[in-house]
Amino acid sequence: VAEVAEVAEVAPPPAVRAGGSYRPNLLFTEQVVDESWEVEVHPTVLAQLRTLVKDVLVYDVVEALRVAQALKQRELDERWKGHAVREMELKAQHTLRLKACQGNIAQQESAVQVRQKQVLQLQREKMALESTILSELDGVMVEQQTLLQGAGVPLMEPSRETAAIEAQRHVRSPV
Repeated sequence: VAEVAEVAEVAPPPAVRAGGSYRPNLLFTEQVVDESWEVEVHPTVLAQLRTLVKDVLVYDVVEALRVAQALKQRELDERWKGHAVREMELKAQHTLRLKACQGNIAQQESAVQVRQKQVLQLQREKMALESTILSELDGVMVEQQTLLQGAGVPLMEPSRETAAIEAQRHVRSPV
């Protein structure tokens, strides 16, 4: 009886997948700001940034946003891991079912059909969870942009455009 092909490893959540098609658009990443990034920043913006570096309120806002983002990422990672654990448990149950009905082809075929349905359902749930995670991370990013804009950080405005987000990460780095 043929088994359903599955990936044995638990894939990391979409927010931390390396080399994947999705790169999370969060302002506070663990990446090091690339010094080779070339953009002309208007002298007025640089002056504003120098002033903001000394502003305790802006520092507190940035730190609060970092903490809130870390908590949200941890929550989403736990939801992703919970789904992965469920997948592994169902696979283990399937293996036990197959062992229990050795020699009975009809029962084995039934167990494989049940497993195929489970795999399809798990794939749909995983896609829905991934979509939810990405949506929530996008919401966190927009909240960060809005709060930093309200704190007077130059060039900060809600945007989902990759170029704008990269510019905001670089502007945010001195703050």
